[in-house]
Amino acid sequence: MNNRIHQRPQTSATVRLELRQAIGRWQSGSPAEARTVLAGILARDPRQVDALHLSGILALQAGRLNKAYDLLIRALRVWPDFAAARADIGLVLFNLDRLDEAAIHLNKALLLQPDMAAGLVNLGMVEHRRAGAAVALSYYRRAIALQPLMAEAHNNLAMALLDLSQASEAVSAATEAVRLEPKLAEAYQTLGKARDHLGDFDGAVVAHRQAIALQPQSAKLHADLSNTLLSYGYLKETADELRLALRLDRRNGEWHQQLSHLVKHLTRDDDIVAMETLMAEPGLPDSERMQLSFGLGKALDDIGETGAAFAHFVVGNGLRRQNLSYDPAQTAAQFADVMESFDAAAFERHQHSGFADSTPIFVLGMPRSGTTLVEQVLASHHDISGAGELSLLSTLVGQLNQQPGALQFSQLVPRLDGASLRQLGQGYVRDLRAYGPTTAHVTDKMPGNFLLIGMIKLALPRARIVHVRRDPVDTCLSIYKNLFANSGLRYAYDLAEIGQYYQHYAQLMEHWRSVLPGFVYEVGYEALVGDQEGETRRLFDWLGLDWDPASLNFQDNARPVHTASNVQVRQPLYSSSIGQVGKYGEAVGPLLQALGLDQG
Repeated sequence: MNNRIHQRPQTSATVRLELRQAIGRWQSGSPAEARTVLAGILARDPRQVDALHLSGILALQAGRLNKAYDLLIRALRVWPDFAAARADIGLVLFNLDRLDEAAIHLNKALLLQPDMAAGLVNLGMVEHRRAGAAVALSYYRRAIALQPLMAEAHNNLAMALLDLSQASEAVSAATEAVRLEPKLAEAYQTLGKARDHLGDFDGAVVAHRQAIALQPQSAKLHADLSNTLLSYGYLKETADELRLALRLDRRNGEWHQQLSHLVKHLTRDDDIVAMETLMAEPGLPDSERMQLSFGLGKALDDIGETGAAFAHFVVGNGLRRQNLSYDPAQTAAQFADVMESFDAAAFERHQHSGFADSTPIFVLGMPRSGTTLVEQVLASHHDISGAGELSLLSTLVGQLNQQPGALQFSQLVPRLDGASLRQLGQGYVRDLRAYGPTTAHVTDKMPGNFLLIGMIKLALPRARIVHVRRDPVDTCLSIYKNLFANSGLRYAYDLAEIGQYYQHYAQLMEHWRSVLPGFVYEVGYEALVGDQEGETRRLFDWLGLDWDPASLNFQDNARPVHTASNVQVRQPLYSSSIGQVGKYGEAVGPLLQALGLDQG
């Protein structure tokens, strides 16, 4: 029996002709004329489903999201089984960040029409943001299997691969998107990002400039080029591109914030005035206010207005925190699960397991503890390539999870065997080698890998781990003063929650010292600043490497750096970031209390 009980409404020959005219005018670059034709149809018949649908698409492309939603919902009221309209509603809701509703409409659309490649791409975009890139991959690949010539699907696949630190595969997918649609600016944009992550600066800049040539008035494309320039240390050129982007879109708080962190403010300059002026404008969205708050906090901190600076940090963090779902109890349970699962007995059971390859050097620790600096020092050695922050390990470990939901090591570790651990290690090294095909070692500087030290020991027993420690208060304050692109740092926007997280981290590192003595090398940030050569020599000795004086001039290394410390590592070591707590007085009380420190 056919479950579809809603028949498609009939369309007269006259309306079909008018619809073809509207589509022709739209495709020839005259959307206003197309809207006029469609308005005429709807004036005669407000329920004409195809005119409602096409009008909704035009409103979506014009950025009128609420109007698009209204038109497409009206189309569905006329014909509930209109799969294409449901898929387009899903895209509208995605752009409105109403992800759960978007997924409902897109799944209904695909039930009605399982071979709709565009619906699969849209659902992939929703799940990419909602559940992560690994989930999105399958939707993009299914869309490509249905429509191999669909450039958008290849481009979205490239973006997901890039998020999974599979930069080589991302370059291939983006290159295919460009081949299929040479005028798709977004494909060149993705290609530029992927080449950037592989260390191909010239190729990245060429791709970004090709995107800009196709859409010269796109402020976003100029901002993306600025990110590549910043990654390679071209600070003046980065500022130039950001200012160009802001001339095209002066209300973008993110770019104001990025520019503020790029320069050292000496006076209440034009950049500060521009941010304060924008902040005072009525109707400014909270998302822009949040970005501006972090930018103004940094700028005013530069010029010594610490009270006003911290007040802005409080506003920015508060706006960010209110949109995040974070449960400290869940974090405590996560750390407890790791410590209980990786005990001495677990390592004894698997002492001969894993893939015995010495390529990886993991640099880890709390964010803002100096991990970027230490990786930059290491990557200046002739035998080491720096890959930056990679999600490779967490992705591969996550693929071992057989249970839905969050990974629980208490469930995973008892199931591990020699074959799975060797496969995990081999897969990791294979993907890591893309970032350093010829050097003896490649660094992975994902700070949060401290949660995975147990898995590293089991799967990669010859890997080296460098743990970077910094003063707890300085570390936590630096976290609070920065807005992170990584949405996983949900604890980072409340002083007490940052302090609590730090305590869990410190307890876990003590656990690793106990069950894996000698496996992790400790570098103190303050010690490195105080005795750069001595600490660097001791680090190289532990790694079994000869001395390379280039490591003392790490700031001259032109390798890409994609973290919040990308400006600092282009400068020689400095000590001004040590001992920051005294500047802010009682405002940091919740942090000190969470860290168990004396507030007197």
